[in-house]
Amino acid sequence: MREILKSYLKRLSNLSGNNRSLLLRRLTTDQFLDLYDLNSIHPGGTFGIISDLVAVKSTVLCDFLDSRHEETNMVSRRLKRLQRMDNFLREERGSKDLYVGWPFVKGKFSDGTSIRCPLLFFPVSIEVRKEKWVMTPRKHEGITFNKAFFLAYAHYNQLSLHDDFLDRGFEDFDDDMTVFRTSLYQLLKESPVEINFNQENFQDSIKAFKAYKKEDFEKEHATGELKMFPEAVLGIFPQSGSQLVPDYTTLLESSSFNDLEAFFAERVIKDKAVMKGLRKFSFLESVEEEKMITPFKMDAHQENAIKAIKQGNSVVVQGPPGTGKSQLICNLIADNVALGKKVLVVCQKRAALDVVYERLKEVNLHDFVSLVHDFRNDKSEIYQKIARQISRIEEYQMVNNGLDSIQLERKFLQTSRRIDQLTTELEEFKFALFDESECGISAKELYLTSDPEGSAVSLKQDHSQFHFDTIDAFTQKLRSYSTYSIVQRKPNYPWKERRSFTNLTVSDERSIMGILEDIPAFKKEIGDLLEKEVGSRLSIQDCEYFLARRDFIIEMLGILKNEQAYRLFQHMSGYADDETSVLWLSNTERVLMECYKGVGPELSLPAENLGLFQETLQRNMDARRSLFKFIHWRLFSKDKYLIKRVLTANHLKRNKQGFNTMVEKIDNRLNLEHNISKLREQSWITEIPTQYEKVHFQNWFYILKLSV
Repeated sequence: MREILKSYLKRLSNLSGNNRSLLLRRLTTDQFLDLYDLNSIHPGGTFGIISDLVAVKSTVLCDFLDSRHEETNMVSRRLKRLQRMDNFLREERGSKDLYVGWPFVKGKFSDGTSIRCPLLFFPVSIEVRKEKWVMTPRKHEGITFNKAFFLAYAHYNQLSLHDDFLDRGFEDFDDDMTVFRTSLYQLLKESPVEINFNQENFQDSIKAFKAYKKEDFEKEHATGELKMFPEAVLGIFPQSGSQLVPDYTTLLESSSFNDLEAFFAERVIKDKAVMKGLRKFSFLESVEEEKMITPFKMDAHQENAIKAIKQGNSVVVQGPPGTGKSQLICNLIADNVALGKKVLVVCQKRAALDVVYERLKEVNLHDFVSLVHDFRNDKSEIYQKIARQISRIEEYQMVNNGLDSIQLERKFLQTSRRIDQLTTELEEFKFALFDESECGISAKELYLTSDPEGSAVSLKQDHSQFHFDTIDAFTQKLRSYSTYSIVQRKPNYPWKERRSFTNLTVSDERSIMGILEDIPAFKKEIGDLLEKEVGSRLSIQDCEYFLARRDFIIEMLGILKNEQAYRLFQHMSGYADDETSVLWLSNTERVLMECYKGVGPELSLPAENLGLFQETLQRNMDARRSLFKFIHWRLFSKDKYLIKRVLTANHLKRNKQGFNTMVEKIDNRLNLEHNISKLREQSWITEIPTQYEKVHFQNWFYILKLSV
């Protein structure tokens, strides 16, 4: 791990020609401009441009077009390329990397590494105003050290530079050039950095930027010597990489983890059984709905990802454009902000962050997030937004404590719990359809693979004894036994009911003979007793059948002692088993009992008057919305006595709450009547209660199921 971090740190402080903030042997025309080229064009020369930057003033560089001066036109074209490149990088990355570098440090570190870079950076922007190129210092960004140079200096010289020195601003420096240069000299003199600040830097002039080949630069500069030169360059100097160097240094000094593979391996689930269970929507039931604050629409995949994250997992989401990745990010931000958490979203592309910010703006969350494209330029806007939020704290408190917010939260909780309830019910159905634990195969697979028209054996009561993995062996044995049965169970087969005599002896034979001699007389005696008791002569087979079901018969006789159960049983005895379904009856009971939950049904009105009363109740509620209609209804309506009587019968007051409760009770009553109608459609069901109290139906269902 440490070697990897060192490798990345080396990339950040890369001293090759690719790092323009450290080594700039020559200037490319599309990204750099030697300000010395403006020496004969600018009224104050190149030194005047630097003086204006030190004084934080805008300065006119040159005309946009001058038909009489070719040098001005060449500089204008290069400024135009620079402006185009700066705009492209700002739109692509969100960063502003246009700086003026002055003065320049040239030489080599103690290990021979070449250096040619600016000591100071002046953040600027260039634009055309009134046909002139104008360079303006960027607001809210001050003059800064070339942080990449000082970090490289500390790295190669094994020094420790304090962050206060690296991040030092120059707002306290005087804007006079002579005083500014003297203060800069004093600052470097007191620091651990050794740079030769020669007299050329105190002259009021700027030198031309000399282009070098690698060999020439190596020959001209000695190892371990660093000198400062009054050169100035306007160009693209990316600064974002150098800001990460302290973070990598902190990681290298930390001993919290040493191996990159181990770091990620600890976060990988190794249990194959667990991994198998994590397919698709494993986390959908892991978080209650009321704990999900997601203002944007989402599908099951997005919801599964969010709930996985809320459980403390890390996820990678991939997909082509338009598949909902930004939508998922917006929901994650909203959910965590609602919980009072801090969220950081980073992206290489500026456009992607803009999309997320605009979507959050659609739901009025933009005041709670800050869009940062350039950490220096966007500071002011962030501070202004924080100030606005602080000033609106009392306003937010009033809104949160308002009646509308309380009602909205209550409705949200009710809806969330209903969603959880429906999800649980659907999961139960899903489990029942796909459960293979009982027989080794799911009900869904059995349904899809079976032939309803083919021959079948009813295993209604015995299906749990047959497992799908062993059914083939059982089927083979069943075929063999059925072949024997066809022969041996014929009525005239002499040994149809035989028992094995394998272990019997001669004494057993004498006992058997004695028993056989007694059988006719005993059989006649038993037959006479049974005929006397049951009114019919029973065979031995009949008696064995009843004896095997002795407990069941006793239980059945206990049930039939109830007169109502006996009547229901007599009525149902004329119907086939597949018509009298206990499962259907239980489901109907559950649905019917739902009508008694909450406020319950209205029970004082006859069923035929429900529709009329519902219309009357609606007219009354409509009249209450208008003062004049309400007065007219109170004075002239013939329905008010009916409304009053029904409200009184249901112990309800004549107010808004009473009417809303009555509407709910009428709905429950209509659902109750509908379910009772379904019961009446079944010819095998009789004696349906005429009194609609809950206890009557509970008792009736209990007895009816016993009768079935």
